[in-house]
Amino acid sequence: MNPDRLHRDSADSNPKGFHGVECFTAAWISGLLLAFVFSNHTYLLVFCIVFLLIGGAVCLFWKRVRRFVLPLGIGLLCANCVWTIYDNSFRQPQLAMIGETCELTAKITDARTTVSDSIRYTISTKIHGKRMVIDWYGDETLPMLAIGDTVRMQAEFSEIPSDYLNHAAQYAAGQGKYLRIYRADVLEITQNRRFSLKQTLRDYRVRMSKRIQAKLPSDESALLLAMLFGDKDGLADEDSAALYRTGIGHITAVSGLHLVFFCSLLNALLKLLYVSPKRRFFVNIIAVLVFSAMVDSAVSVYRAGVMFLLAQAAPLFGRYPNTPRALCIAMLGCTLFSPYVVGSASFWLSVSGVVGIGILAPWMTEGIPLPDKHSPWRAPARVGRELVGLLCVSVAVFPASILFCGESSLFSPVCNLVILPLSVGALFLAMLTVCTGGLTAFLLPAAGLLCRMVLTLANFVSGLPYSHLQVRNGAVTSTLLVCVVFVGFVWIFARNRKQFAFAVLCCAVVLSAQLAFQKITANNQLRIAVLGSKSNAVSVISVGGQTVVADFTGNPKNAEYAAQYLADSELGTVDFLYCPSRDAAAYDSSLGAVGEVCLSKGGQIRENARICGCIPTYEDTVSVSLDDAELMLHPDNAFLQFCGRKIQLLPVDTEISSPADAVLRYGKGADDNCRNVIWIISSDGRYTVRPLT
Repeated sequence: MNPDRLHRDSADSNPKGFHGVECFTAAWISGLLLAFVFSNHTYLLVFCIVFLLIGGAVCLFWKRVRRFVLPLGIGLLCANCVWTIYDNSFRQPQLAMIGETCELTAKITDARTTVSDSIRYTISTKIHGKRMVIDWYGDETLPMLAIGDTVRMQAEFSEIPSDYLNHAAQYAAGQGKYLRIYRADVLEITQNRRFSLKQTLRDYRVRMSKRIQAKLPSDESALLLAMLFGDKDGLADEDSAALYRTGIGHITAVSGLHLVFFCSLLNALLKLLYVSPKRRFFVNIIAVLVFSAMVDSAVSVYRAGVMFLLAQAAPLFGRYPNTPRALCIAMLGCTLFSPYVVGSASFWLSVSGVVGIGILAPWMTEGIPLPDKHSPWRAPARVGRELVGLLCVSVAVFPASILFCGESSLFSPVCNLVILPLSVGALFLAMLTVCTGGLTAFLLPAAGLLCRMVLTLANFVSGLPYSHLQVRNGAVTSTLLVCVVFVGFVWIFARNRKQFAFAVLCCAVVLSAQLAFQKITANNQLRIAVLGSKSNAVSVISVGGQTVVADFTGNPKNAEYAAQYLADSELGTVDFLYCPSRDAAAYDSSLGAVGEVCLSKGGQIRENARICGCIPTYEDTVSVSLDDAELMLHPDNAFLQFCGRKIQLLPVDTEISSPADAVLRYGKGADDNCRNVIWIISSDGRYTVRPLT
């Protein structure tokens, strides 16, 4: 097709332009977000009706906004209706089944081995006339089931646990899953003897994974498998954290980059075979489906697949690809049948990344001229232009990173410019090996060398001071939301790019000032983090730059909770550790160096053995001084005095021994304000409680 005949509609000529589809999608997503935050659908419905009435009145007097107000109102109303129907007819009935036991017949739709070597099956079944997708953690004594097999079982439905370490419930809700099966009696298994494409692809993936693992060291192969298939089970926690804190963690989340690579290799082969554009498009549809079946599919893969196919289809209909409209259609498709995906971090990180790289960056960089191709300044100018584009991507991703992950990289533009090409090179070599069935496996050592360079650079950069920003304060996140709305309006109505850049700079100054103020006031606050799952609890107490870790129940998992919180809060070295003797080894491997260690609940460890770098003492009751606070620790409770205030930390079933200004409870049966939360108590006695992100 002649490129001169391609039609570019008005949305392309003005990337900021809002038309019917864009306005409807913006209202649709806003409505779902309001429903996600506010559980009362009646309020949202009233809001939609009031908006329509006000919008109708505005349209009578201002006809120019009529084409914007109507899609906005319809989008809000449709979002409320879809959310209400989905919640009442699908989600709530499933949650009501928690604790019930019933007989069901299910089909295996996915099977994989978890980190703990148990088998997790995804089953599709019909209960009470409703189709449900549930994760079943099968018994190791059962024979390995394949995709397509049918199983009849007596199963007990459990809720999906979501704690500080693993936000499984939120992630599963985005996939339309609200139940789990841990205990089940299998009554009958019917094996599927027919060909299964998905099972064949998974078997091929396993073979290629084993080949990569045999060729490369464990850390290099783990990163390569994470980039190829989204399989992060073998990736060390510190390596994963380093990648995200340098802003290149998206390479381990299979998304548009990986899909485009896969389809680009295929398209290059098809062009060599002189396949027509229409036939290439249909082959791309099959390729997207095959790719989604092979990798650990997430919402980012579906979003990328829809946008890629729309971009490929545009020339066939005489149009240029339209990134804003394709993104809107992809967002509608992702949220229509699973509205709770609007609360998923992967959804927003994927969407904001596309906004940055596909809409904001081209708009900001198209006004930057490049010198003549013979000029010696052309190369530096191109690098500068790339940095501006990457900075735009960082600006777009920053709000989603802070709101959903609690932290964001400050070195992201530079790391994407320097480290990301190494990752892309490794991914290209590995994907070439997978696409050729292992014929180019001799390239894997080169891919491993690139992975080694990526890990080394990422760990170095993440260890630098101020490499990333962490925000765990509700006031700062509220200010961030206001800034996002403000920048959005400026972006829509700004006359030039300088006004938009100035608005972003003003918001950055406001947020920096608020963060500095919060940092100063934090030194005058007592912070008590209550961590744990079920009946287990460990507390991290900090004031004036000093920190105490106190484990009241004993569980190796508690050490992971404490280590994760310390890393997220950047509290640094622990001054005092108080834990049961039986869990000393868990803390020794999780915390590193500690100022002083006291072991409780009897049972001494090996003589002269060091825990966290020091020889422990053995006391059931110990007193610790922390700046302006006095702390008395017992095997299952704690008593604090801070600025004349008395605070007790007790099990949920223990009576208060003496009057206190605040009583913190932990353990099974405690309310939501007493587990995986942080209490912030100021010197004037006021306190706030907020959940840990």
